[in-house]
Amino acid sequence: MDDAYADGYLGRPWIPIPCAPYKDFTSSEEIALFSGDMLTQHKVLRVNLQLSGPTGTSAEVVMRIGGTQYGPTWTLSSAAKVRDVNERIALPAGEFPYGTGASVVMWARRTGGSGTCSLRVRGIWGLNTINASEAT
Repeated sequence: MDDAYADGYLGRPWIPIPCAPYKDFTSSEEIALFSGDMLTQHKVLRVNLQLSGPTGTSAEVVMRIGGTQYGPTWTLSSAAKVRDVNERIALPAGEFPYGTGASVVMWARRTGGSGTCSLRVRGIWGLNTINASEAT
């Protein structure tokens, strides 16, 4: 394929994983708010989301693929009202060979306070690697 660092994956075009508009949540238990299905064509996912809530309320969101968390736990502190995320998540090559199908689910929960939080997943895109470390 044409990815410069991860042989066997596409470099371009970037292929989106469609997601829906924002969702509100108040649960302290994890809830699945967004889900999509992907066929692995790129080695890296770009995650773009916004986590928001009133001052005094904190929350977190994680991305699970096939039930396993990939990437960090993104948090909204009780002092912040908005947390914007735009991160690259390199997928382990051994777990996601080209063409592998998997579910992508965004899980969120309120971790403090009593306000209503919102999660907006603006998109998840498959991208080419930009350095050798993303290829492993």
